[in-house]
Amino acid sequence: MTNLPNPIQITEEGPREGFQIEPETIASCDKIRLINALSQTGLSAIQVCSFVSPRLVPGWVDADGVVAQLEKREGILYTALWFNEKGLQRALAHTQTSTLTGTIHTVASEAFCQSNLNRSLKENRVAMVAQTQAHQAHNIEVNKISVMAAFGCNFAGVVPVEHALDAVRQGMSIADQCGARVQVIALADTMGWANPGSIERVVSGVRD
Repeated sequence: MTNLPNPIQITEEGPREGFQIEPETIASCDKIRLINALSQTGLSAIQVCSFVSPRLVPGWVDADGVVAQLEKREGILYTALWFNEKGLQRALAHTQTSTLTGTIHTVASEAFCQSNLNRSLKENRVAMVAQTQAHQAHNIEVNKISVMAAFGCNFAGVVPVEHALDAVRQGMSIADQCGARVQVIALADTMGWANPGSIERVVSGVRD
């Protein structure tokens, strides 16, 4: 018998992920126009941008301006992505128009962690402890673990289920250390490796 959940919730991450991987520069006004259009489709949550280094992610050099000019609709959760104190400080500037929640980001692939975050899994744990404490210092609830590359990555191939479970355990350990109460565990198919079978194995393993 499957151990998959009955309901699902769709969170739109196209703006954040899509705009940052496009090779050509996309005008801020076009980003705003698309996000505003998505806001009218009945979505309950939209991840709108990344507050990250413009040098590493030039596609989101205009993140602050885009978020400030969005036409926010009631009932929609607008979120952003960040991985360090500097990104958090940028996000804090938009607390009146966006909802800030804290996430503990872990990784199921050492190779992906090195390539995407430029640090080892051990170094990422140290960074996530510091980030969780920074969130708490600003009274931002940290209630989510997000496991990147939970199913596979282009650098290491298929990720074993146990590696994904270890990443969840790592996140829970960080939460325990910081006194955070995890309510959500997100398993990210960061580079498109998931299939129905692997989704059932990983999700069932986490639920067990």
